[in-house]
Amino acid sequence: HKDALILLARSITPTLPHVMLESVKLMAAVCLVPPDGHDKTLEAITIAGEVKGRERFQPIVQGLLIRNNDQLRVACLTLINAIISSPDDLDFRLHLRNEFMRIGLMDVIDTLEDSNQEELITQLKVFNDHKEEDFDEFAQRFDNIRLELDDVNECFEVAKNMVMDSPAEPYFLSILQHLVTIRDDVQIRPAYYKLIEECVSQIVLHKSGCDPDFRATQRFNIDVEPLIEQLIERGREDSSGGGSFGMNAGLEAALTEK
Repeated sequence: HKDALILLARSITPTLPHVMLESVKLMAAVCLVPPDGHDKTLEAITIAGEVKGRERFQPIVQGLLIRNNDQLRVACLTLINAIISSPDDLDFRLHLRNEFMRIGLMDVIDTLEDSNQEELITQLKVFNDHKEEDFDEFAQRFDNIRLELDDVNECFEVAKNMVMDSPAEPYFLSILQHLVTIRDDVQIRPAYYKLIEECVSQIVLHKSGCDPDFRATQRFNIDVEPLIEQLIERGREDSSGGGSFGMNAGLEAALTEK
């Protein structure tokens, strides 16, 4: 019953851990019932969040922070896994997982990995396994896009149409403007683009399988050192093969500046 589920969702309150434990257990069970248990569970949690004026998944994540109540932490992570893994659509699963991560799960995961509680470790493994599977599927989609969109003009039009008249448009324009300002040097330009391509790849296809932490309190770490060293070494080899030393020095200077 819809009203009963909403009542259960409103009972997910960390200040009442015993009541919350039973509510979370029931919600996780209902979430896994086909054909529409997931939809009804998500709807109830959404309505409860709107009524209380908070992020809909916030109390579930807060339940994971109660260190002296392993039963509640296991139940909360079980519900999170049920909510994220139930949809068939990859984009929806990624959206739900990233919503949890943005409201605090990102900060809680590391502390959960230090737990010795067997059931909690099991649920954490389920969470990580599903995350890795979704990342592999997402990465495969990227490979398919590269095969299908191999024309520069066609790919540009697709990207442009995705951001036109949206809040992302000014940032897309700024990226293009920065690309235009790359120094007009036939030797240096490919190195710049290779470096930029690596950075974009690490951001979009982040190994965590989740969105980067967009909060201003943390910076996104991009590991470009191996790529820089590789490009510099390649430039040195080209130089030793008869290329210009001055050209190689310019390449090395441009890359090490980054």
